[in-house]
Amino acid sequence: MNNNNLPPISVRPWHGWYVRFVLLCFALGTPCFVLAQAREVRRTQTLSLQDVIAIAQQSSPIGKQAANTYRTRYWSYRTYQSNYLPQLSAEATFPDFNRSIDAIPQPDGSIEYLERSVANWSGGLSLRQNVTPLGGSIFLNSNLNRFDNFRSGETQFQTNPFVLGYQQPLLQFNALKWDKKIEPMLYTEAQRQYHEDMEALAVNVCNLYFDLLLAQVNAEIARKNQLSNDTLYKIAQGRFNLGKIAENELLQLELGFMNSRQQVIRSELEVKTATLRLKNALGISTSDFINVVPPAMTPELLIPEDEALAEARKNRSRTVGFVRQMLEAERQVAQAVGETGLQGTINASFGLVQTNNNFIRSYQNPVDQERLNITFSMPILDWGRTISRRRTAESNRDLVKSQITQQEQTFDQEVFLTVKQYEMAHQQVKISLRANDIGQKRFDIARERYLIGKISITDLNIAFQEKDEARQGYINSLRAAWTNYLELRRATLYDFASKQVIVHELPN
Repeated sequence: MNNNNLPPISVRPWHGWYVRFVLLCFALGTPCFVLAQAREVRRTQTLSLQDVIAIAQQSSPIGKQAANTYRTRYWSYRTYQSNYLPQLSAEATFPDFNRSIDAIPQPDGSIEYLERSVANWSGGLSLRQNVTPLGGSIFLNSNLNRFDNFRSGETQFQTNPFVLGYQQPLLQFNALKWDKKIEPMLYTEAQRQYHEDMEALAVNVCNLYFDLLLAQVNAEIARKNQLSNDTLYKIAQGRFNLGKIAENELLQLELGFMNSRQQVIRSELEVKTATLRLKNALGISTSDFINVVPPAMTPELLIPEDEALAEARKNRSRTVGFVRQMLEAERQVAQAVGETGLQGTINASFGLVQTNNNFIRSYQNPVDQERLNITFSMPILDWGRTISRRRTAESNRDLVKSQITQQEQTFDQEVFLTVKQYEMAHQQVKISLRANDIGQKRFDIARERYLIGKISITDLNIAFQEKDEARQGYINSLRAAWTNYLELRRATLYDFASKQVIVHELPN
């Protein structure tokens, strides 16, 4: 065609500015688009199962709660330890002023009301040490008292340079002796419970991890199925136009394509929900997208049941708890016996004392000061209260003993069952992995045979379903294997892969 016959192009005045504006927007928008893509890539955080467990144990809310519980028990243990160390204390009164009219007894026995204006000043140091085997205490005191009579202008000092004494309960409950047996067990139990809480947390986040992994696998399957159904539907349209398939088969493929689109939407919602649950468990507040990857198979372990039970008994908090519960029941019996019936107390002290109106002289030439006090008490008529309290404590001890026996049997059975479940779950992973490979290959073959018209759409749909079920079955078998493996660690507090006792350090 001759270009000279073409109509002339009319260029409007604003056309050049419009082109420049579009080019400028494109030039400015391209870097922004690239940066947005880069930010989107950075917001995707890929985590393995080990990463998720480490984050949960270090910074998750549940992990912090377990750490705080352990710290509380630690400081309680420190308080217990201080009861067996010397305690130094100081007391002072500056002053005790009294201006009043009081009834003052006279030498002849009469009472005379006199105006008084006096002040007492006192101070002292006291050192006390508990004696655990006997339940008594030794004390050493030093006191100074000053008395001022403002009406007469008289000042008097009383000094006790030292007073050494001993206080001993007789036939009474010795709390110090029982605390020394029970408190270390409570602390050991808290230590082991913290390790168990960390392993239980690993089991919990493992399930949440596989919830997200399965949701992502389902979303991937849904997207692939949508693409495959779209391809098959388009091919079927062409074959239908050529009269090679019936309309019913075309409609069935169209329905499958529509269902796959709905499944994509549902699976993406499941991914978001599972991601949110995992983030909440890990304490992650960012909007980053989390991508999890399937873990490797669990370790190939041959675990003798007797060895697992021995490690569980040696490492678990419940085994210490069994002994501690029995000791607490015995303590209640001893307390019921010690706080009823005949009781007594011995108080004995020796020291030096002196008084003078001069401070220096009140410390010169002190005289001896001895005290001895023995007291007894015994109920005469309590309407059976003493015997009832003892029998209640003894019955509770027998009940605790029977409960512990049953709990020990249940404990052993749980360990045995955990070992068996892990062995079965580990073998199931191998089977499901092979089933996944077979399901994928069978689907590929069925799809090719359908395209050449060798099988029906029903056979193809069956292959579709079996492929997806095999993939999901493999993920579920991985979940069962890893969950049982982590449960085995929690049940024994022993890592059979590295042959080490499981110990978790407190986070900073």
